[in-house]
Amino acid sequence: MSCFAKQTQVVPSLVALVWVWKYRPTELRSILFGYLGAGIAGVTAITLVWGFEPWRHMLIYTTGTYSIMNLGWQFLSHVAPWTPLLSVAAYSVLRGRPEARSDPVWWYWCSALVWSFSAVRSGSSSAYFLDLHMATVMLVGPVLFSAGGVLSGADQASLQIPKTRRHRLLPWILAFQVIGADIAVGTVAWINLSRVSDITEDLASICSEFPRSGPVLTEEASIAQACGRSALIHPFIMTSLSQRGLWDASDFETAVASGEISTAVIGFDPRQPVTGAHLDRWTLPVLSAFRLAPKQTAYPGGVWAVSW
Repeated sequence: MSCFAKQTQVVPSLVALVWVWKYRPTELRSILFGYLGAGIAGVTAITLVWGFEPWRHMLIYTTGTYSIMNLGWQFLSHVAPWTPLLSVAAYSVLRGRPEARSDPVWWYWCSALVWSFSAVRSGSSSAYFLDLHMATVMLVGPVLFSAGGVLSGADQASLQIPKTRRHRLLPWILAFQVIGADIAVGTVAWINLSRVSDITEDLASICSEFPRSGPVLTEEASIAQACGRSALIHPFIMTSLSQRGLWDASDFETAVASGEISTAVIGFDPRQPVTGAHLDRWTLPVLSAFRLAPKQTAYPGGVWAVSW
C-alpha cells in the first residue's frame, strides 16, 4: 500500500510488518504476499504512467536538505496543538502494563513519534505528522470514551489515574483539545479563504502580468493554473536540487537577472528581507534579481509581480 501513499507512510508500514513477524509469525507469509502484491501493483502503475522519473525523485531526490528551524516550526504547528492528548498517550505508554507492549497501537504510536522527527527535512508539512495524530487518537480514544474511562484489556496500555482525578481531568482535556483545534482550524481556513478571495478578485490583472505565451515563472503553481498557463519550474524542488549540486541553476539565474524571463509572480514583498519558506524556494541570486527588478507591483493576498 505504501506505493499509493506518501513516502512518510512507508516506515509505519514496515513497523507493522516487524510487529507481525514478532507477535504473529504464523501469519507472516500471508502478510508478505499482501505487501508484495500491493507493492508490485503500485510500482507497475507508477512506472507505466510516469516512467522512471518518479523513482528518481522519490529515491534520489527525496532526502532534500535539512533545517532545525523548520523542524521546530513543524513541531510548533503540528505537535504543540496536540499537547493534551499527546501527554495522555505518552503517560499510557510509559506507565502502562508491560504486556501492553504487544499491542500494535503501542508500536504504531512509538514509531510514529520517532518518525515525526523526519520533519527536519526542508519542505516538510502536516503529512509528516498524520501517523502520530492517528496513533494518538487510537491510543487515547478508548481512555476517554470507554465505559470505565480506562483501557482495561490485557493487550492495551492502561492509564493508572485515580478515578476522581480521571473524571475531573479527562473531560477537560478532551474539551480543550477539540475546542482549541476547532478554533485553530477555523482561523486558518478563514485566513486562507480570505486570501483566495482577494486573489480571485484581481486574478485578471495578475494574469495580465505574464507574457502572452509559454510557461510562466510563479511561486505558486495554482496561480499559473488559474491563469490557464503552465509553471516554468517548481521553485522549492529546483532550489533544493541546486543546493545539493544536482541541478546547475546558473543559466536560470542569469535568465531571471537579465530579464530574459520578463515576469515572475511571487508571494512576498521582494523589497523586504526574505524569511521562512520563501528562502527554500529561490536561490539567493534569484532573490536578488527580484529585489532589483525595475517594476514591482503589489496585489491583494500578498501576491507580487516583478517585471524586467
